[in-house]
Amino acid sequence: LEKKLDDTRSNLNHTSRSLEQAKASMRKQTNVVKRYMTDFIHSMRMEKEGLMSDVQKGLLEEKAETSRRLKGIAQEYGWKMENKQMEQAMNYQMTITSIRSDAFETSKELKQCLA
Repeated sequence: LEKKLDDTRSNLNHTSRSLEQAKASMRKQTNVVKRYMTDFIHSMRMEKEGLMSDVQKGLLEEKAETSRRLKGIAQEYGWKMENKQMEQAMNYQMTITSIRSDAFETSKELKQCLA
């Protein structure tokens, strides 16, 4: 009975040491996993910030390109309107000149007829 009690105590001590070793090993593994997870989370944050930066840069470039295109369209429209107004003014001047010339000729012919 004494022998069995000693054997049981010995087994208990051995099991206790094994348990302590297993706990220590688990703590080490847990710490390693925590480090990996921290590094992973940090990497993901950095990648997210990089992607957000790329997206913002892309949006700014797209906005600038759209502004340039709109400015070009507005300038082209302005030039067309200016050309149209100039053409209308020239047509008006030509018409007035033609009317004055016809009136002058008619006046001259009238004076010759009356003379």
